[in-house]
Amino acid sequence: MSGKPTPSRMRLEAAAMAAIKKLSEGVSIDDACRAVHPGFGAVQFRRALRKNDDLREAYRLARIDYVAHEVDSLLRLADSGPGMTRDELAALKIRIDTRKWLAEKLLDEFQPKLKTEHSGAVPLIVETNVPRKLSVDSEEIKDAEVRPSDPPNLHDVL
Repeated sequence: MSGKPTPSRMRLEAAAMAAIKKLSEGVSIDDACRAVHPGFGAVQFRRALRKNDDLREAYRLARIDYVAHEVDSLLRLADSGPGMTRDELAALKIRIDTRKWLAEKLLDEFQPKLKTEHSGAVPLIVETNVPRKLSVDSEEIKDAEVRPSDPPNLHDVL
């Protein structure tokens, strides 16, 4: 955080922290901000996140909690399938797929990233069972007579 916190900044950060607590319960950002104060919106929320490292970390953890909430919701949705009509099952599948996509996206965004580095040579050996000529003379190619009725001989080409 840069500079001395002003009363308005402290109110903004307090509102953002209250919204973050709602987010971990599975509420959207807009709904969480409106629950804190009708005049507090997503723009002010994101502005507070940009200015405060502690809020960003709390937000990251809240989103991970939200994913856990969504996974629980997925289990309940999946268990509600038996006895549904074909149309109801199709709608349920869309709801489940949407929640799965969102959970994967959020986990990817808010989980720590693993960095993989490699150094040194990696030997690569490719083995095939196709015999091949090691060298082909260009004169042999020119002299090769291929009749349209004869299929090409792979051993001559390779």
